[in-house]
Amino acid sequence: MDRSVLEMELNRVLQTTGVSKKSFIRQHGFKESTFYKKLSNPLLFNEIECRKLSLALNLDFLNYDQFQQQYLLPPLIQDEIEIEPSGDENHAKVAGLFYGVVIGVVIFITLLWIWLANGFPVNADTKQVAETERFEWTFEGAGKDIDKHNFIELNNFHSAMYQYEFHNAKVNIDGDKVRLIADMYYFPKGKPERRQQALFEANGEYLGDNAALSYRATLVGGSAKEIWIGVAMLRMPRSGPANGYWLTIHYDKDINGGGPFALGTFDVDRGNRR
Repeated sequence: MDRSVLEMELNRVLQTTGVSKKSFIRQHGFKESTFYKKLSNPLLFNEIECRKLSLALNLDFLNYDQFQQQYLLPPLIQDEIEIEPSGDENHAKVAGLFYGVVIGVVIFITLLWIWLANGFPVNADTKQVAETERFEWTFEGAGKDIDKHNFIELNNFHSAMYQYEFHNAKVNIDGDKVRLIADMYYFPKGKPERRQQALFEANGEYLGDNAALSYRATLVGGSAKEIWIGVAMLRMPRSGPANGYWLTIHYDKDINGGGPFALGTFDVDRGNRR
């Protein structure tokens, strides 16, 4: 089987960086035997694994289908062989082309006449979808800083409901742009046996060691695709730990009657510390 574009890109990056394939696999949270099996048949890589590989290898990821077509298949090689047609074949081709053009013109004129006779119909469904997907509002209001001694003012926030772990968190900073992807594990407070996994992805602006991020956490597994969205503000210098806070809206009902907003901490360090 021909090598995929993904495998060629991987080999190029390994050669450029001097990192061994075994080290690369471990650094990005893959199991060695599983990785080699999927690398030999890259279409076995799931969406979450593809997102991680896109960040590690600096590959474009618009969506899973695009990534499959662009990187998980071998490059297309098309051999064009030109055969000089005989005189009879040329005559048959010209005749076939002529009759094809005539038939096409007749069909076009017929359809045009039907279209004109019906008064320029508009696809109502398409028009309705286009209209309902566009929104524009104007707001006015005010805001203020909240003193740390007056958090009692935050009466529309949830009680503490979940605990979180972040593993294999990879950060890519390119000028004033920052991207973060990590394996996130979460469970109800005090109940680690109900631990679930999600893919944490964040993009945003990077300025003066500070990262302003918009994130989404996609639940791994399960019959329904559950997604959380939110924002985060992190202190993320180029060395040492990164920490800050995130803000979201929880779907789960707070038994203490609070909500719907939720505020939490984000605290990670370089290396193997957890």
